[in-house]
Amino acid sequence: MRFTPRIRPIAAVGLAGVLAALTACSADKGAVFAPSSTIIQLSAPRTVLAVRDSTVILVTVRLTDGTPVADGTLVSVGAARGSLNQQAVRTQNGQATVTYQAGSQLGLDTITASASGTQTQLSVRIASATIASVTLTASPETLPRDGGRLTITALAIDANGNGVAGAAVTFTATAGTLGNSPVVTDDSGKAVTTLEARQTTTVTATIDGGPSGEIEIIRRGRLSVSMSHEPKKPEIGEAVTFEISATEGGSEASGTLKVRYGNGERYEQPFTGSATTSQTYQAARTFTVTVTIITAAGDTERRTHSVTVVAPPPPPPPTPTPSPSPDPDPSPSPSPTPGDNDEMDLSKVTWLHHNVSAWPQTSRITTFSHGDPPICIDHTQSGRWPTIVVGGNVIEGNAWVFAKVDGRWYAATYEWLRPGQVCKGIDRDNIGPHVKKSPLDKWKPKSGETVGFMVSTPARSGPKGKKQERSNVIVVTWP
Repeated sequence: MRFTPRIRPIAAVGLAGVLAALTACSADKGAVFAPSSTIIQLSAPRTVLAVRDSTVILVTVRLTDGTPVADGTLVSVGAARGSLNQQAVRTQNGQATVTYQAGSQLGLDTITASASGTQTQLSVRIASATIASVTLTASPETLPRDGGRLTITALAIDANGNGVAGAAVTFTATAGTLGNSPVVTDDSGKAVTTLEARQTTTVTATIDGGPSGEIEIIRRGRLSVSMSHEPKKPEIGEAVTFEISATEGGSEASGTLKVRYGNGERYEQPFTGSATTSQTYQAARTFTVTVTIITAAGDTERRTHSVTVVAPPPPPPPTPTPSPSPDPDPSPSPSPTPGDNDEMDLSKVTWLHHNVSAWPQTSRITTFSHGDPPICIDHTQSGRWPTIVVGGNVIEGNAWVFAKVDGRWYAATYEWLRPGQVCKGIDRDNIGPHVKKSPLDKWKPKSGETVGFMVSTPARSGPKGKKQERSNVIVVTWP
């Protein structure tokens, strides 16, 4: 029996399939094809690359039981945008490498590897340059004591300090809730997200295969304000000194201090830790002082404080006029002393209030002290000069200051004195405003500056009362 083989026409199997098989066999003789139960993995040391940058892609091919496929197993590779130095690789011990070069287009590129119907992909992000570092900032820089929401900004820069666009930044936080993540950097190299937290937390920004950065967001402590005043029961017209302090979480608070004294007057200044201010009240009643601290971060704390102002004691009754007697008065008024007891030449002084240089010196300053505040001037006629009533207040005299401004000496009163009063709550910050006459109204003495002091009967608004007398002028150094 003769056997005649049956020849199948080429058209039946497809000319293209035959040519493809012949081409593959001729081009890669000895290639091994992966079995269907194959696992392919792609990895790279960096998955964020600069434009035209390159990296090595590792292709790993294993069976489902984890053993490497046979050496020479053929794997096809390709890239959507960039380029590869090979389109097919053969494994050695289950691995092969291929070099990938990024294109000029920013964004994601996809690298694909396939073998025997099994396929896997690796995403690579193309940025405008190689990232050298990532820094983080927060706005505001800290959390309020009750928690809140912040904006977190990551800046990716290259070795020259320029922002890198197109990099994907992944944000993580040890506490709280983050907004968008990952976020792609914009043209300036910034990626922005939000954080909501109620406790101190650390935020980290990471670029896959690249550097990372972190920032600690601190929850601020409770803001506490305290206040006191001296004297405890001030009299009408007496300067009241307020001591104000504030802490935040146990540390000195800083920001803006606002004070409302309760008599229509206000005070505002930058504040760090503590402050001293003063005020004079012209009525006998209780005033409510309101203190507000506003920190740089926007936290606000308000406290109220009561000051009870009392009327000064009434002046002693006048001494009865003695009956005529041949005997001399046992307590005669002191005789005026010449002006050469003054420690400066009063003829060269410009008087901002009434010029009392010609008034007789019936009193001598015995002690002077400067606490900044208070300023205390005791003299031999304290409590003995006749009194007048000014604005409902019983007044014995005025305290004077002598200061040199732009090469010229000026004299002015800065306070009223009650009968027998020696001390006034005056310091370097408020002595000028108490004068209320230019140029001393804006004068603030410096440490080591030479200053003069004197007391007189009432003279601030012109000669008042039965006598026009004064003390000597002393010269001191401001502490």
